[in-house]
Amino acid sequence: MATTDAERDAAVRDIVAETGGALVQPCADGARWHVHVWRSPEAAGGIAARILRSWPPRTGMTSASRIDTGGEGLIAPVVSVLDQIGFRGVVSADFIAMPGGRPALHDVNPRLPFSVAEAIRGGVDTPLLAVQIARGIEPDPLRHAPVDGRRYHWMSGELRWIRRRGGAGVGYEVGRALAGRSHVLDPVARGSVLAGAIDLTETALGRLRRH
Repeated sequence: MATTDAERDAAVRDIVAETGGALVQPCADGARWHVHVWRSPEAAGGIAARILRSWPPRTGMTSASRIDTGGEGLIAPVVSVLDQIGFRGVVSADFIAMPGGRPALHDVNPRLPFSVAEAIRGGVDTPLLAVQIARGIEPDPLRHAPVDGRRYHWMSGELRWIRRRGGAGVGYEVGRALAGRSHVLDPVARGSVLAGAIDLTETALGRLRRH
């Protein structure tokens, strides 16, 4: 990734010299959204989550997100893509805000994503939906309603953020996830189970701060 015009031009020259051509795309570094979408023969729906952090930063998997019903407008464009190819089932998609705020569709993956717990605990049981659609059972959209504000945390990624940032903010959120207050910790763990799995004594827990 080039961060300046000079770096871009130099990279293009090198690539063209080796391959004869180059594709240059603008860097979208705005707000990011992760969307879980389902499509059956008769209906469609989904859930949208605002990505708060990822690990590695900017380029890695979601380590923290928040279900936001304000992003439900992103579901329809994904359904439109699925309808173009006649797809039936469950997919995940990512959007990135371009300069000016317009969300751009980054990718669509025809599978359950790594952060599937984000959708399940957010109110939309995508594994169940995938099975129902595969078996020809029409899902009931009313049984899959997003829970606005529910937060998701990927434990391994969040612990790396704690180590990097000294625990401020991130440690507090992980603590709330352990307490089960509207935060979902993936994988689910409590107390000694979590401490036994990862050496939090010398790393994370010693840095948690009360806010």
